[in-house]
Amino acid sequence: MKEAKNTGEDGVNDRRLGDEWLEWEGNLSNYNGMIDEGKRTFLIFTFGIYFLLLIGSFLFLYLIYPRLYQLAEWLPKAALTALIAFFGLIMIWLVLTVMTVIMGRNFLLWFVRKSYLINLFFRISARLGEKLGISRDRMGNSFIKVSNALQKFICRISRGENLLILLPRCLEKDVRKKVQEICAKYNCKAFIASGGDVARKIIKEMKPVAIIGIACERDLVSGIEDTTPKIPVIGIENKRPEGPCKNTFIDVELFERTLMSLLNRKSDLSLQGR
Repeated sequence: MKEAKNTGEDGVNDRRLGDEWLEWEGNLSNYNGMIDEGKRTFLIFTFGIYFLLLIGSFLFLYLIYPRLYQLAEWLPKAALTALIAFFGLIMIWLVLTVMTVIMGRNFLLWFVRKSYLINLFFRISARLGEKLGISRDRMGNSFIKVSNALQKFICRISRGENLLILLPRCLEKDVRKKVQEICAKYNCKAFIASGGDVARKIIKEMKPVAIIGIACERDLVSGIEDTTPKIPVIGIENKRPEGPCKNTFIDVELFERTLMSLLNRKSDLSLQGR
């Protein structure tokens, strides 16, 4: 992702906006940079989308049922059976996903690595949410929490050298220093990624076993979709009281507990609880 310098209104000419934020006009009065959306938002939309697709698919089958019967007597029943099996499997996956997220136990087993379906549900949820007044940042915040709750079951490594920490360019100086000190303490590799292209280059060169990404929801969602399931990613959303791409910060203690959890060190943090 390339960087871009915005030279528009007074609110945005003091920062370099990434591509994800080029439409931002600098109006802080309508901007929420301190998002803390629960996992429930994304999960509710996911189930809602599932039932909409279910109803739409069976309605479509009902409409073409006579035509299928004309083609072959066995075809309508075969189509109905296939549809029931397809949506039945997705429902099982959804129920196991919710149980995993809520109870903090891996009911998905090895299927937890297959993130394509949940990524697809997010894309639809983000578009539908915007039409219903839920910003993609709020939906992204909720999605990241759900993704973290699933990824924690495969993000278990024994050596800090195998863990890559990606920091945003806009992180406030003192916060960045503290984060880098923590990374040095646990012998982890930390890099400042000024955009998606830089992040992908770093990942390709470092070949980490797992990644902790610190960024805005937009960049984190993009990174999760690009990287998982090849490499598990835990996302920590930054807070942006001054707007995007300027003096952002995170809960440093949460970051350290997250890092300790991934390294199997003693920690009271449960990623599932975020």
